[in-house]
Amino acid sequence: MTNVVHGGYLSKYGGSGFLANWKLRWFEVHEDGMLSYYVDASKTEKKGTYQLDHETQLGKHPDMGSSKFCIRIVTKEREIFLSCASEDSRMGWMKMLNNSCEAVKEVYRDSLVADATKNRALSKVEMDFEKLSIKQKHMSSASARSSIDDALGFKESDKMIPGSK
Repeated sequence: MTNVVHGGYLSKYGGSGFLANWKLRWFEVHEDGMLSYYVDASKTEKKGTYQLDHETQLGKHPDMGSSKFCIRIVTKEREIFLSCASEDSRMGWMKMLNNSCEAVKEVYRDSLVADATKNRALSKVEMDFEKLSIKQKHMSSASARSSIDDALGFKESDKMIPGSK
């Protein structure tokens, strides 16, 4: 796990039906978008983790009964309701959660750009190779091989002589 950028007590809404209730838990936001929570600040008993990512929705949520200053987080896996002690606390948590989501989104965007750039480069090499293959049909095999080697950037010293290593 990466560095913790924010931590503190929040109440988490959990359970279902008649068993649904709010429990005070120790939460930590990590710089890689991981939101972890524990029974208390000693962190001896981890209760769970949520991965915040480029699809995570985050926002203020209306008060839920006696719980005020609520935050709603929607991940791919689930919907999470948290309650803060004050509006200032909610704003601080929202800022940290949002920053964490944005950092993960930036990494995701960078990986998409890198993949697209790589795919464009591969497509160009494939097109160049196909053009050279078409030329090869119209040339003698020795001169075609030489043209392909030149296009791919091979030097004479890079070429392997049959039977040598």
